[in-house]
Amino acid sequence: MNEKNKKEDGGAAFPAILAVSEDGQLRHSNIPGMSLRDWFAGMALAGMIAKYGVSDDLNGLMTQSTPNCQATDSYALADAMIVRRKK
Repeated sequence: MNEKNKKEDGGAAFPAILAVSEDGQLRHSNIPGMSLRDWFAGMALAGMIAKYGVSDDLNGLMTQSTPNCQATDSYALADAMIVRRKK
């Protein structure tokens, strides 16, 4: 994905600013942590699964609740939350 098409990810949700080195000293870390977009999507996905469960049965009643649909919907909700958060 190029910069022009890159989704706004909200920045790091859990940046690791400090880390403990092997000698027990606190050091600066370059670990950015999970993006806020991923965190929001995970929280949305957890809620969807808790309420509706997951099914791969495309011929059954739960066609709206397949894993691919839930993953897509969770990121759509995350994107909406990031947009709303900026307002």
